[in-house]
Amino acid sequence: MPSISRSSDPNRAFWALAALGPFAIYGAILALLGIPFIQKQALYAHKFNTLWWNDVQEPEKWGFAKNQVTPFNLSVPDGETLYCWHILPLSVYTQHEDTFSKASRVPLDKYTSSEAFRLLKDDPDARLILSFHGNAGHVAQNTRAPQFRLLTDTAYNWHVISLDYRGFGHSTGSPSEEGLIADASALVDFAITTIGIPPSRILLLGQSLGTAVSSAVAEKFSREKGIDFAGVVLIASFSSLPTMLANYSLGGVVPLLKPLGVCPPVLRFFLGFVVDKWKSLDRLAALTAQTRERDGRLRLSLVHAANDRDIPCVESVKIFEAAVRASFEEGGGLDEATFMELKDERMDVRGDDAFKITWKEKDIVVTHEQFAHGGHNDIMVYAPVPQAIMAAFGTDILPGSSPV
Repeated sequence: MPSISRSSDPNRAFWALAALGPFAIYGAILALLGIPFIQKQALYAHKFNTLWWNDVQEPEKWGFAKNQVTPFNLSVPDGETLYCWHILPLSVYTQHEDTFSKASRVPLDKYTSSEAFRLLKDDPDARLILSFHGNAGHVAQNTRAPQFRLLTDTAYNWHVISLDYRGFGHSTGSPSEEGLIADASALVDFAITTIGIPPSRILLLGQSLGTAVSSAVAEKFSREKGIDFAGVVLIASFSSLPTMLANYSLGGVVPLLKPLGVCPPVLRFFLGFVVDKWKSLDRLAALTAQTRERDGRLRLSLVHAANDRDIPCVESVKIFEAAVRASFEEGGGLDEATFMELKDERMDVRGDDAFKITWKEKDIVVTHEQFAHGGHNDIMVYAPVPQAIMAAFGTDILPGSSPV
């Protein structure tokens, strides 16, 4: 009877392929992510939105009063057009409710002729929050609209303007690091020069990807124009995209590049294919150093949920340390032991996985709050965010209060 070679055993071949299959799929995914076009779609996810069934031209669908939100278009110097929302404080809206409730929707290109524009421009007590959202979706998607309601429903005179970056929502173009920084810069320039709000009354608020955008534009305006904003509040920030990706897990469960960590040269090779670096840690350290050198004012606040399954909370820890170290004079930095000792002295432990640290050097205040709950998105409507904004603006915006 003829013998059957073990090498031709179909079961053995099947199990060999089954064992190699996951590695082949993993390698194929990495190869695809190395292609700039596909990488851009994965990073920015700008085509994933609900515009097919949600019309952002009707903000009332998200719980706002009629004409409390004024949508408008903003032109960027490179030719792109950005779709924006201006959300009025409910207290201001209520004072002019009769006017707004009877008015027609303002055309997107007539914002500077609108009542909302006038009320913001002519009010010396108004504060302006420029909000930069995370990846995917549009200006009102996920927790963005509830966050805007939270910020404008307070007793504070907070106006909010948010935009969809190029390629997102109704905005034209395609996203890139350079492009998003140009978008944010155009909005800041518009707020300062056209609306006429001084930087001391403007706060930059960013979440996730928006923290990288906010960090970049804050550092740019500091470096190029010596501008200090009322505050920079960053929710779920990350030190840099390559650094975060090295330890990133999809949904906090499926590791993306972690398996490559067993061979650092291979990991570095793949990280070299990341096109948009988003080096927020370097930019925020530079911002802090620039502010220190010109004796300026900085209110930098980092908020992160301990149970964030998208961006690990250790990323904010890294940024906090870098910003604090940059607040010291050249050559006067702290050794690790001294830094940790001073950090522990300043730490207010508020429960399991929850704490708040405030570090002040001259007129530079860097705050890091880790909240036990909130995940990656819901944290935006949790107490630490409006509290951070209050601290940055200073409580003098309410009668009988004192500035921070």
